[in-house]
Amino acid sequence: MKLRRFILLLIAFAAISFKNGYSEDSFQFNADYAIYKGSDNKALLEIYYSFYMKSLNYSFNNGEYKANVTIGIKISGKNGNQIVFDRQYNTNSAVKDTSGSELKKNLIGQLNISIQSGEYIIEITGSDFNNVVNSDTLRYPLSIPENISGMKMSDLEIASEIKKSSDQENSFYKNTLIVIPNPSALFGSSLKTVYFYFELYNLSLDSSYFIEKRIYDINKNLIFTSQKSIKPSNGSIAEYGTIGIDTLHSGIYFLEVLLANQLNNVIDSKEKKIFVYKLNDNKADNTGNTPQNFLTSVYAQMKEEDLDREFDLSVYIRTDKETKSYKNLNKLEDKRKFMFEFWKSRDNNPSSAVNEYKVNYFKKINEANKSFKGSYREGWKTDRGRILIIYGKPDDIERYPFQITTKSYEIWKYDSVEGGAQCVFVERDQATGVYDLVHSTLRNELQNPNWEKELTN
Repeated sequence: MKLRRFILLLIAFAAISFKNGYSEDSFQFNADYAIYKGSDNKALLEIYYSFYMKSLNYSFNNGEYKANVTIGIKISGKNGNQIVFDRQYNTNSAVKDTSGSELKKNLIGQLNISIQSGEYIIEITGSDFNNVVNSDTLRYPLSIPENISGMKMSDLEIASEIKKSSDQENSFYKNTLIVIPNPSALFGSSLKTVYFYFELYNLSLDSSYFIEKRIYDINKNLIFTSQKSIKPSNGSIAEYGTIGIDTLHSGIYFLEVLLANQLNNVIDSKEKKIFVYKLNDNKADNTGNTPQNFLTSVYAQMKEEDLDREFDLSVYIRTDKETKSYKNLNKLEDKRKFMFEFWKSRDNNPSSAVNEYKVNYFKKINEANKSFKGSYREGWKTDRGRILIIYGKPDDIERYPFQITTKSYEIWKYDSVEGGAQCVFVERDQATGVYDLVHSTLRNELQNPNWEKELTN
């Protein structure tokens, strides 16, 4: 196995661990990994680890205090019957003083291993050389894709910081970036931004793509989503992003990133669990009863492209007055405040930290994008997507596939909307998957009593 050189980085990290029974002085070791496309049809396995320095034993020698740690990496077959990698690494931490805040940092490192495809179990052990009782082993299933060269998307690396750099000697350097890992995936008062890094492969230079990031709570309720379009100039590219946690209460969340094509069909997706812990936050179950305010909301720092995207998505619920008001705004700060107030005014339960109205609306947007597609149209822009978002799921769908004398069509039936209603969609161009609304009994929708004429081939 090829093993790249690694170094250690000391960074301040004052958040408290989620592990049960951990005090500030108890042994704290964390590890994580990510899989990237490597060379020679092998995967590059990056392993990230951290030791909380205050939990290590330091001995005084030659004018400084020194702690020694050991990192063991063992990779075996899925059934544990074949060891394919087994190695230990030693390093140390040296400080001048152990009585102050100098030890309130994490000792962070990274190991890079080249590995063939297969199903494995990886065991990552961290131990304190000066106190063998201080040891912890983390065990994960490890799945390396059989077709490495066909990978579309790498894993997500959760990081505490990502910055541009030309320092290629830094072991955290990759693709013009320094990516400082956060193996614990723990964020809080001192780490208010979640950074994440990933790579995309085998992209077509003739196509455009969408990258969507989502945040879910522990119950898999969607609480945030944003999307951006990319036009690759290279078949493989590196991407990174950020998520602010100011509005999140203490708890467990899931970060999902999706890669989609021009038709908004999902090509690949990856997910990571993240943890948020805030001192004096009594809402550790991901719920809350404190009204959101603008300065602590996601809108306070939202980019203009994300604001415009959210405004476009709100087309089915906003008023003409709101449309005109937003389009007349020229300042970024005014747009941020507008979108904050836009959703706040529709919040059915303003005492809750989660805007259920907004969450449900974006759930329907995402469902439309997944279920319906058009030629260079996102699902929410199609007729079926629009009806789904405005009126919800139908109680019944009658599907009539293509026949010699008729085109494919669907009849959606609603039992409780306007006392009972239906919508008829016709696939005018066969095999495109695009269904147009040709008749509806809903108010303010297209009504055509002679809609059956639309079925003639």
